[in-house]
Amino acid sequence: MLLFFISCSAVFLLLIFIIKQNLTTSGDALTSQQATDLERVYFLGIRAEQIGEILPPEQLSETDMSLINSHFPDAQVLFIYRRSPVNDIFDDQSAISPTAFCYQEGNYYELRRKQDNSLYHRRINIRQNLHNLRRKLNLMVYSYGRDNISIRLLEPDGTVLVESEHPHDPDLGKNGAAGLPGKGQTEFRFLRRLLPDGRVIEIGRNITELELKIRQYRELFLIISLIIVFGGGVIGWLVAVHFISGVRRVTSAAQQIYSGDYSHRIELRDEDAEIRELMETFNKMNARTEALMEELRIVTDDVAHDLRTPLTRISGNVELALSSRDVNTDFQSVCITVAEECARMKNLLDTMLEISRTNSRPDELHKVQIDFTELLSEAHELMMPLAEEKFIDFKLRLPDKKVNVFADKMKLQRLVANLLENAFKFTPSCGKVIINLEHDDRECRLLISDTGCGIAESDQKRIFERFFRADASRHFSGNGLGLALVNAIVAAHGWRIEVESIPGSGSVFTVFIPAQIT
Repeated sequence: MLLFFISCSAVFLLLIFIIKQNLTTSGDALTSQQATDLERVYFLGIRAEQIGEILPPEQLSETDMSLINSHFPDAQVLFIYRRSPVNDIFDDQSAISPTAFCYQEGNYYELRRKQDNSLYHRRINIRQNLHNLRRKLNLMVYSYGRDNISIRLLEPDGTVLVESEHPHDPDLGKNGAAGLPGKGQTEFRFLRRLLPDGRVIEIGRNITELELKIRQYRELFLIISLIIVFGGGVIGWLVAVHFISGVRRVTSAAQQIYSGDYSHRIELRDEDAEIRELMETFNKMNARTEALMEELRIVTDDVAHDLRTPLTRISGNVELALSSRDVNTDFQSVCITVAEECARMKNLLDTMLEISRTNSRPDELHKVQIDFTELLSEAHELMMPLAEEKFIDFKLRLPDKKVNVFADKMKLQRLVANLLENAFKFTPSCGKVIINLEHDDRECRLLISDTGCGIAESDQKRIFERFFRADASRHFSGNGLGLALVNAIVAAHGWRIEVESIPGSGSVFTVFIPAQIT
């Protein structure tokens, strides 16, 4: 809506600008031609009306220019006139070249080359031409109206030498144009033509009517734009409400599915064909996803049961063998190894099942109100013996106020335990591990930092994948599922986790959790 209004306004402003520029340019062109006519009268007097086409000085031949420069060095050629053989207004009938009008050292001259290649020259008396100039500008004022044009000839010091009968306000158009017209005021746009002798022809054109037209156009365009914007806004709002209602229902369904409710379906109503097709496709996709997730749950449970049973049987037989007093040392060592591997496999299997169930059934989380500060204090106390054993500086930093979170307590405990176990595993002796809980009005942030081996930047995007282990951690024990479980718990709760790490300096894991400060 805003973009549409801005677009309409920009188009209308551009149209107004183009109209104003065209009107101003045409008026300036007329004023420039008037100044040129007055300039001719200033140079030629009454003869200006008898001359036809005036040519630029560039059309003067090199021969004529050399002859002029030899008699009048540094003369400024103002314009030339090519004489007509039928009607010659000049005195010298022997001239064969165009007549040049020049200026040199305060004087104006009429110059032309004769047939014998000598130079004819005559000094022009400008003062005698002022009478004709005054008559010319008065005729122009009479033709255009006293209130529409103002003309003056100014001396180099600004004093008025000749002016029209129109009363002239010297403050109008001080810098080429008058200020904006107020009520009952007149606005002039001025053109100043500088003459070679320093005098200035000044022509002021009344543009009050022009500004009035522009103002009327602006008001008209404003009214039209408001009508278009208002009408378009109402129509667009009605269309958007009808269209967005279906999109909102799809969004609501997607949010429910994200929370783990794959049984939800969108109710089909009287929708547009595109939205109805989207809803039908969405329902089909969700039904397929629900069937796949159910099959995955059944397969996972069956595989877990099938694997846990033989592992439990093997573990029981090994423990039975170890209980015998007649077992030699080598056999006992083998049995212990088998028992440890069975325990590790059972732990690996349990972790994989927990990750799968957490990802597939986030709606089954038992969320309650939890005192997060108390939970972190218990975790700190529980992990302190391990810190003392490895001579690690283990610190806990909690806010003064109690921080409550809405979460599954067992999952949250597992999340904190996994992050701490990771930190202690990769932190060498005499290192540091810090639990820091920060909060503001919207969320709390759990930061667990260590001074361990760190994680390469190329590996940071993959550390939450199952079974992924970075090169720096391969000589440590583990199965690569701890952070995968942490990520599954975070996603199931709708939280967010980030990691910052510098290889060789340590890592910081940050979990962002919506909080309630009390």
